[in-house]
Amino acid sequence: MTAQPVVLVVDDEADLAESCARLLRRRGYGVVTVNSWEAGHAALRTSRPHLLVSDVRLPDGDGLELVREAHGLNPPVPAVVISGYLSEANRTAARAAGVVEFLSKPFSNEAFGRAIDTALGAAQRMTAPLHPDPADAKVSGMSTAALGRDGVEFVLKLEEIGPVVAKLIRPE
Repeated sequence: MTAQPVVLVVDDEADLAESCARLLRRRGYGVVTVNSWEAGHAALRTSRPHLLVSDVRLPDGDGLELVREAHGLNPPVPAVVISGYLSEANRTAARAAGVVEFLSKPFSNEAFGRAIDTALGAAQRMTAPLHPDPADAKVSGMSTAALGRDGVEFVLKLEEIGPVVAKLIRPE
């Protein structure tokens, strides 16, 4: 049985946060709701969400800072931003921070559902394992251990990353 995906909702408007949480629970997601930047910052570490949904303007901080933090985690956590103030400059800054989808307040349940689906699809692409053709690998059977940001050891198999490195060195 696979674990239920967890969505972290950060919004200082309690009614909106609860509405989002209800919609997410109906769709089968686990939900953590908080109402401030500080609580969102802490929840990113403790709840290990699969997706962040955050307002841009929070009373104690910038929601895009949470997005940057989420995007820098290992694995990266995709984000949907919601705001009543989505100017083109805000959208550009949000894209640079790693936002996958934008929603302008007020938004429909359907628009929210589409944004969640798109963002979680992006999450799957960010963490999908590589399946290169072993014939492309220049080195076979070798591996090296490394520590991830959270201190968990993982093994890099050169035959798996070789084709990726080769494409970086020799773009098509």
